[in-house]
Amino acid sequence: MKKIISFILVMLMSFCLTSCYKDIKESSLEDYIACINQNKCGHSSSSIDSPKNFLPSISFLEDYEYLEGTYLWREDDPFRGFFTAKGVFPEIALLSLKYDENTYYEAKQTMLEEIQPYNDKFYQYNDYYFYENSNQINLDPNQTSNFPKSFNMACYNDKNYTLIFMGLYSGTLAGPSCLEDKYLEDIEGNWEAFVDQYFGKYYDFDN
Repeated sequence: MKKIISFILVMLMSFCLTSCYKDIKESSLEDYIACINQNKCGHSSSSIDSPKNFLPSISFLEDYEYLEGTYLWREDDPFRGFFTAKGVFPEIALLSLKYDENTYYEAKQTMLEEIQPYNDKFYQYNDYYFYENSNQINLDPNQTSNFPKSFNMACYNDKNYTLIFMGLYSGTLAGPSCLEDKYLEDIEGNWEAFVDQYFGKYYDFDN
């Protein structure tokens, strides 16, 4: 009887924990800028929004005045790992900056100079052109690209004068990933679907 009661209690506790997840989220650009100025780092423990891996420079957000800016960082509630062995959604960071025309081209030039594309590969979604940020990879001579399981990317749109910086972390080079298999096997063929799946809720790439 005691074993049955214990089993029921464990199941009830598991249900309560798994049905009450609270994912971690930061969505204030002002707080992100303050974090950079104070600690020269972002919110992510995996460094996907660390300015040295994410932005052209520490001062980039202050060097070029933007008209509109949005920021988001989110990761799964860590309690998910107790029951699923890994999160169900990758950790992501997304920063978008919209400029007037003249400032945009100045900021874009700086971005292209300070963030080199890894393997000179570009991915397109409508008028948005994405490329993998090679800065993090180049910081460590033993590091190789883990795209798309984890990455930082820069993006530009010459039609709406917008720059975007985004990061994703879903596992180590040899470890498991919560990404769907079709993205691991054919990211180029599924690029638009990939962006919609993991970033589309937070930014409209059709505009």
